[in-house]
Order: sequence, then C-alpha cells, then structure tokens
Amino acid sequence: MRQIMIGLAGILGTVLLTGCATQIKQVKNLEITERAHTLVLSVWPKQDEQALATVHCSGGHRCQFTTLNHIQLIDRQTGRPTEDANRATVLRYESMSKMRYAPYYLAVAAGLHELRVQFYPITLERAEQFTLIHDFKSGRQYQLNLFRDRQPKVDSLLSMAAPDPLCVDLIENTHVIRRFCRPFDPETGLGEFIEAQLPSQMG
Repeated sequence: MRQIMIGLAGILGTVLLTGCATQIKQVKNLEITERAHTLVLSVWPKQDEQALATVHCSGGHRCQFTTLNHIQLIDRQTGRPTEDANRATVLRYESMSKMRYAPYYLAVAAGLHELRVQFYPITLERAEQFTLIHDFKSGRQYQLNLFRDRQPKVDSLLSMAAPDPLCVDLIENTHVIRRFCRPFDPETGLGEFIEAQLPSQMG
C-alpha cells in the first residue's frame, strides 16, 4: 500500500512539474511575443496618412529619390528600398500613370526635410543630382518636375551651341512655389542648381 502511495505521489509530482514547466514556457513565449510586438510598433509606427505630405518626381527619362535627411532610400546595387527606408516607411509605390518617371514616391511627416533626387534628363547613363530643403505642410501633395527652360538664342556661335538651362519646379498641389535652374557654364560645361525668381515674384 505504501509503495502504491509513493508511486501515485511520484506520478502526481511529475504531472505538476510538467504543467508548471508548460506554464513557464507559455509565459516566456508571451513575453517574447509582447517584446517583439513592441519592437514592431517602435520600428513601424502607425501613421495618419492624411497628415503626411507626399512628394513625387517627374521629368526627363527617369527620376528617383536617393536620400531623405540622413536615410539612404535606394540600394545602389539592387535599385530596391534599403532596410532603413523600409523601417522609416517613407517610400510608397507610384501609380501606373507616373511609373514611367519613378517607381516610388515619398510620404513624409510635416516639417523641414532635405531630399536628394537623381534626374536622368536624356539617358540612364548620366544623372543630374538635385538637393531640396523645404518645409513641407501636412496633407499637401508636392511634385519635383524637371524641364529645360527654352531660352531665345542670340546671334553668336556660343549662344547657339549652349544647351538650354535645366530647371526643377517644386509644385504644391497645383501651384509652382519654387524654381531652381542650372545655367550652362561654357568653361566647365557644368553648373549648380540655383533658386530663381518665379514670374509672379518679379516686378
């Protein structure tokens, strides 16, 4: 009888220990899941899409956003979004109507941002680097559009041979609010984008 009682106590103890181990394991798994969930929430915070400003690019053969502030957006080797860009959740797929110019656009929080864009005016072999620092407003749609500012030619061989300046307009909703142009330098063949006055600002 004593042996039977000892045997039952051993079995009961084993069952209790097994149940306890299972409970501890479940608690640990729950803690890991909660920590992982917290990590996900901290890396990919929920954003109110209506409060964001969207920034698109167009013009030339192609364009793409390369950096936002200090975040490298596109991997130079693969042409795909970087891990940092995915964590920041700032890139969105562009609509099919604008896919010809860029596969992605930006969705950023309101405030001052520095954007760097690569434009390809003619071919993918030569890129034009453009940097913009701007205070973006929430809920607004912005577009950076590259174009050539057709200038009247004067009667000189140098003027006739010089290409028209490249310009980039910053459009907010439907209005051009800033313009940057890169005049042709006959000595170097290059120049920097300089902010220009809009026709509405002259006079």
